[in-house]
Amino acid sequence: IEVSLKVAAQVAHYFKQRNYFPEQEIKKEEKNGDIILTCKISKAEEILMIIFHWIPYIKVISPKEIKDAVKTQVKKYLSEI
Repeated sequence: IEVSLKVAAQVAHYFKQRNYFPEQEIKKEEKNGDIILTCKISKAEEILMIIFHWIPYIKVISPKEIKDAVKTQVKKYLSEI
């Protein structure tokens, strides 16, 4: 599964220095410093904890299944606090 992520400029330098995700590749650097990266996974669990670690500086662009999994977990967490 190929996953696309948008990483905010505030933390983009960390992702340029180190690969946090399997087969991580920076596809684009935007004018504001945000980066778009892709990675390849076999199941969502491989990356969800890393994504949660970087919230609010990271956003799932695709696929929808990963995006929905993040939304569901965040909503569940917020409803319990």
